[in-house]
Amino acid sequence: VVASYANTATGMVTNFVAIPIYLRYLGRAEYGLWMTISGVILYLGLLNFGITQATENHFGAAVVRQNADEQNRVLSTGFWWYLTIVGGAILVLVPVEPLLPLRLLINGADDLEQKTPLVFLVAAASYLIELPFRIFPGCLRNIGKIDLQQWLGAVQAILKVAVAFVWLAMGGS
Repeated sequence: VVASYANTATGMVTNFVAIPIYLRYLGRAEYGLWMTISGVILYLGLLNFGITQATENHFGAAVVRQNADEQNRVLSTGFWWYLTIVGGAILVLVPVEPLLPLRLLINGADDLEQKTPLVFLVAAASYLIELPFRIFPGCLRNIGKIDLQQWLGAVQAILKVAVAFVWLAMGGS
């Protein structure tokens, strides 16, 4: 329970800290573009195809059977299948991106028109690359290590804000 509340509180605090940082370094228009594209990118989560849930369930069953070889096999198979799907999605997104109506996302903000394709590709690739790693917290939750999963979530939220701040402070966009 403590870990769950800590994870939730960390998420809230990191948002309160991150939003002013993003606004300061990106400005309202670029931050708005990032938020809009991030919302669209979430649909890429449909590429899960149930791999996360299947891996979690089979991993939990292997843990119950105390079969370490099966645990390793299930976890690595789920991860690599997911990574293969993500790699394929990235390979499809790059040539398809020019055909997407991304201009509709910026709604007249002509100064953002040239940045939009790159922001879209970076956001999509970042989101997709993160997807296979969602298997691990789910497996922790499935085997009763919810406290560890929650603490890792809190650490991940802090690291994301720290990396973003360092990137922006060094002149990244």
